Amino acid sequence: MASSLAKQSPRPSTVRWAVYASTAALLWSTIGIVYKLSLSAGAHASWLILGRPALGGLASLSVIAITRHRPGKWSFIIGFFSLGPLFVLYLKAIEYIGAGLAAILLYTAPIWVVLLGPLLSEPVKLLGYLAALLGFLGIVLISLPSVSVGQYIGLLYGLGSGLSYAAYMLLAKLASRRGASVAETGLHSLLYASIMVAIVVHPVTKPNSSDIIGILYLGLFTMIIPYLLHVRALAITDAYKVAIMSLLEPVGAILLAHIILHENLALVQIIGSIIVLLSAALVLLEQEAPRDNHIQ
Repeated sequence: MASSLAKQSPRPSTVRWAVYASTAALLWSTIGIVYKLSLSAGAHASWLILGRPALGGLASLSVIAITRHRPGKWSFIIGFFSLGPLFVLYLKAIEYIGAGLAAILLYTAPIWVVLLGPLLSEPVKLLGYLAALLGFLGIVLISLPSVSVGQYIGLLYGLGSGLSYAAYMLLAKLASRRGASVAETGLHSLLYASIMVAIVVHPVTKPNSSDIIGILYLGLFTMIIPYLLHVRALAITDAYKVAIMSLLEPVGAILLAHIILHENLALVQIIGSIIVLLSAALVLLEQEAPRDNHIQ
């Protein structure tokens, strides 16, 4: 009896990575709500966009000053070549083609991770492919009510954001395998990402109190904490599973928008949310392979 219960119980590693990844996704789901509320309170879009990664960069510099430990090469690679481009390309995609279509293209990331995962010697099982397809279908349905047709350059920005997001997850996974610490991949990479964003975004006014409050929340609760949680999840399990679990972000976003901002919640979005939850459940059903990853 005891042995049968043990087989039915989730492995501790499954519980940990799922909690880390889902918590990160739910924190990310508050970005749009806080962004809109901050703007309505008088904040400036450019300061919010730049301040979010900049706060992560300041946290990185503080840790460096205290520990006297310089970030390694993986911080630069992840921050400058995946996270930085992600932050810029996604915002450009929203500007050109609207939030709905931009979200669909951003969340092609799990598909790319599933396809490219074997390069990291992470074979994807049938449930993984099914979960990725279901998750993408769910995101399409969630985003349909706000989709608008835009210019071709917007589509390129959107596809670039999806590839950048996938590159971040794959690079963070590879860095973990090569011995990089969670701080190096999840915190110090934000320093280089903030430099990349600063090259593109240039606020023309001084920050006001609404800017500062918005930046503090976005920087801490949608940047520093979730990225640290996300890389911990990547260190425990396969990258494609974490990518699929990250699809909980848009589900949480539309629910919060409905509850807090009283935005309409269409039937197709409810169906899409259910499909995304089903895709997340499928990756949880997959049995975890034994691992010897050391999380630093």
